[in-house]
Amino acid sequence: MVQTEIEAFRGLFLSFFFISVGLSINAAVIIENWLAVLGAAIGMVAFKCLLNVLAGLANRWSVPGSIQLGFLLGQGGEFTLVLFAFPAVSGMVDPDLLAILVSAIAISLALTPMVSNIGRKLAGKLRQGPPDQKIAGDDAPVVIIGLGPAGRAVADALTLHEVKYLAVEADMERFEKAIADGYHVQHAEAGNPRSWDAMGMAKRELVVISTGNHELSRELTPLVEERLPGVTRIAALRSPEGIASFGELGIPAVDVAADGGIDTLIEAVFERLGIVRARQAPPLLEAAA
Repeated sequence: MVQTEIEAFRGLFLSFFFISVGLSINAAVIIENWLAVLGAAIGMVAFKCLLNVLAGLANRWSVPGSIQLGFLLGQGGEFTLVLFAFPAVSGMVDPDLLAILVSAIAISLALTPMVSNIGRKLAGKLRQGPPDQKIAGDDAPVVIIGLGPAGRAVADALTLHEVKYLAVEADMERFEKAIADGYHVQHAEAGNPRSWDAMGMAKRELVVISTGNHELSRELTPLVEERLPGVTRIAALRSPEGIASFGELGIPAVDVAADGGIDTLIEAVFERLGIVRARQAPPLLEAAA
């Protein structure tokens, strides 16, 4: 209730306060001792900023937060001006020194917006951290969706031929295992079109779909043809049942569960990339050689 009653007079009293501060400043003293006034103002602001930053860190604030708080509270205190106005205090201090201190505090108050803005910008730069680095496979021509046995086989063959790839795995357990095994894989839901821009799908040449989700592929096909017209797709299936369905969508499909199915999938991938696949000799022949 009291706060509501005095709210109307708050701005008026604040204006009177700063007017009284301005009237207490001796312009002649400032002109004569401008270097001392400027040095006192800068020294006071720097000292208070440092103390406030250290106080923030001591109270377990973050470094950016402590810096922003310290610069925000770096100005001289208004209560000090009130104390200097008391005759008992002003009579103990040399008039010229008192004028210099009052002027320095007034200047620090005037510089508050600029000082706090410097602290905000400095804290913002610290919060940004180091610049983003490109993820492994950022410029890869091939995206492998799903790192099951077929997806891993394609990734291994591409690595053997020094062809870059980016794998996407939605299953957390499979993703963690792939990371542990050294694959270039990101945890994301490739079936969500909102993630395509983040994955740079438009700049890829080939997408290998090893999830076998025909319904999702049917739903996304119109959008893929509209937004990713230059991207070729190949599907890896675990049975021959969905081959015709994927064919209707314009997606070549390979039954990787059949004999030589994974090898056929890899051949299809290299054929569409225009790369001649090097044949590895069987282990027995290598040993005999």
